[in-house]
Amino acid sequence: MNHFHQVLDIHDSIRRKRRVAHCLISFLFVARFLFIATVACSVLNSCVPFPCSSNHVLISGTYKLNDSSQRLPMTMMWYNVENLFDTIDNPFKNDQEFLPSGSKQWHRFKYVQKLNHLSEVIASIPSDQLMTDTALPIPNDGSNYWQMMPAVIGMCEVESKQCLDDLTNRTMLKPMHYRSIITHSSDARGINIALLYDPMKLRLIKSYSLHVDSTLHTRDILVAEMSVFNPKLLSRDSLYLFLNHWPSRRGGPKVSEQKRIRVEQVLINEIQKVRKTNKTAKMIVMGDFNTYASSKELSIFTRDYLMYRLPAEPKSTIHHKMFPNVETRSKILCDEYAITGSYLYQGRWGSLDHLFISPNLIENVEYSTLFVRDWMLDKGKRLGGYQPRRTYLGPRYIGGYSDHLPLLLYLTF
Repeated sequence: MNHFHQVLDIHDSIRRKRRVAHCLISFLFVARFLFIATVACSVLNSCVPFPCSSNHVLISGTYKLNDSSQRLPMTMMWYNVENLFDTIDNPFKNDQEFLPSGSKQWHRFKYVQKLNHLSEVIASIPSDQLMTDTALPIPNDGSNYWQMMPAVIGMCEVESKQCLDDLTNRTMLKPMHYRSIITHSSDARGINIALLYDPMKLRLIKSYSLHVDSTLHTRDILVAEMSVFNPKLLSRDSLYLFLNHWPSRRGGPKVSEQKRIRVEQVLINEIQKVRKTNKTAKMIVMGDFNTYASSKELSIFTRDYLMYRLPAEPKSTIHHKMFPNVETRSKILCDEYAITGSYLYQGRWGSLDHLFISPNLIENVEYSTLFVRDWMLDKGKRLGGYQPRRTYLGPRYIGGYSDHLPLLLYLTF
């Protein structure tokens, strides 16, 4: 009997040891899995993947990106979208004009049509290089058309985050899975600066608003720090975006000029602050500055090579260095219709919208251009020639796109 109990004790001891061994093995397996998962998440978070195909973007005409190039093509866009308001009343802002009961009778049909028109413009950007006139369905499969979609879209005159959500999720832009940022400025009408970006091409590090001056009641400056990762070259670039919508020219040149100079000083101070903390940071400043290239405000901004303006002057050294003989559909239409700026005022084209780059970004720039299509224009009876097909002309509903033409900037990283 004692012998029998001894045998049972031995078997129990063996079972206990096996259980301990199994628990230890399971623990080691789970720990190993968690370690691998943690490392994988860390890598994915720090390295933005870019699902590119074997070929890079081809540009028709006399200029091509080299197929064997290891550089990462990227398109940036700036667009004043002309009063993108939702239909909901904001009791803290003067948005009554753009409500169903307001003077513009801004009901859901007009709002949805506006969203669809803006998405059509954005989705047509790749057609500029493909030399076609219309947008194609956006494939989310890493194809060339998908790659040529803008990675960054800066916009102004956007009322709310709801507008951005509807634009990215309820139009043909949905396959792009754009993420959005918007300011909440002290502008009396409630229009703001907004940013759409492709999270598969850039990683957002941080974003913040620069409040200018409460007495101006103008738009904040939107700042976004982005990380651009090239998986082929295993290189990473730090990119800062500064999005602007400076005070309008109302009140006369002298009064409005001083307002813009105050905004400009806030922008310059922030750029200098970034340069002190990150000397290798590359910067792009874009926006509707409500002033022309030859103005005092922009002369101050570009002085001492603080920033380069694009497109550069045709006879300048930087122009010949950066801009080869590019042939795109927009260039053909600009030449055909004598379009020389992003905005038409009293029958004359001028550029209120501008792009600026820091000197260390020159080598990344391929070229910049206006973007235009026939369906974005109206034949002007009063002014003669062509003009942007806008949403409203005074109180009259046109049902167009915007009173500004967008700017494009093509880069490689």
